[in-house]
Amino acid sequence: MSAIKPTARVILHACGALLALALPQTSRAAEPAANTIQPRQFAAVAHNSEDNQFLLFGGTYGTTRFSDTWLLGSSGWQLQHPSTHPEERVSAALAFDSIRDEYVLFGGRVKKSAAATCNAGAVPTGLATELFCKDTWVYKKNNWTRMSPATMPPRRELHAMAFDAASGQVVMFGGVGYTSSAPLGDTWVWNGSNWKQIVTAHKPPARFLHSMAYDPVNQKVVMFGGDGGVKILNDTWLWNGSDWLPAPKQITPPDFYTAAGMAYSSTLRKMVLFSGHTWNGARSGTPSYNSWTWDGNQWKKLPLTSFELITNFSKLTASQASKAILASGTPSMLWLSR
Repeated sequence: MSAIKPTARVILHACGALLALALPQTSRAAEPAANTIQPRQFAAVAHNSEDNQFLLFGGTYGTTRFSDTWLLGSSGWQLQHPSTHPEERVSAALAFDSIRDEYVLFGGRVKKSAAATCNAGAVPTGLATELFCKDTWVYKKNNWTRMSPATMPPRRELHAMAFDAASGQVVMFGGVGYTSSAPLGDTWVWNGSNWKQIVTAHKPPARFLHSMAYDPVNQKVVMFGGDGGVKILNDTWLWNGSDWLPAPKQITPPDFYTAAGMAYSSTLRKMVLFSGHTWNGARSGTPSYNSWTWDGNQWKKLPLTSFELITNFSKLTASQASKAILASGTPSMLWLSR
């Protein structure tokens, strides 16, 4: 299949295993005022490059948890009003399917209640008031539809998904399961109606809070870094539609990042990795504002002048919104093309 217009899944997660497992318990959120979006963490975001829009769902801010849906385009943030939607949650994953013209959401974590409907299982280890989800939702034509696949991946949060335009499937890797805080290392693909687990010949280390996006030039999904449980990772893997292949040895690899944003830049005509948290040997994370390009073989560090950084996307102007190409939620930030 020839390459489709570039797509990317962009991560909005707070970083670090301890923070991920110590998220403050929250109450149900009131719907925000129209077109006034609050900054947030642990939201699900995906980029629709065909319409140059970002879709954002859910997340948390302070003691508030959200189930709202927003579109970011040239006019700025626009609150959507779907008749149905997933229940409020954090740490779900979202990807835009450019062939079927729809967004796909899977999993995440919800507050424990008798009304929880996301195929929630047992109470996860260390999170007595939370439940993990394994439901699949599709957002299309301004509404969410809950899907009924015959096969569902296990419950998880902090996983990553990207649409593989070469194979026409969404690919998902890793995350954290509800039975322990140890990372997952399984691979699943979504064909528009059902999930299928792929047992690959090559197996990347298990991880969560990693970065994934589709490279339309080289027609592969790129996966980078994340938290491997035992250590923070800075390795690169390439998905070819049926297997993960390790990238060539890097001359100058990026830092050890968790929750870095990754997307294809049509301006640079390369994949871009940016922000996230860097980590030292004591597992103390600090925000990073560096960015890197991927040419299909090697990473190269970019000068800071390559992009304009907006540190609070809730205050984005319409003129700035028209230049938004990458997003991160640690804290909420947008990087704009110059």
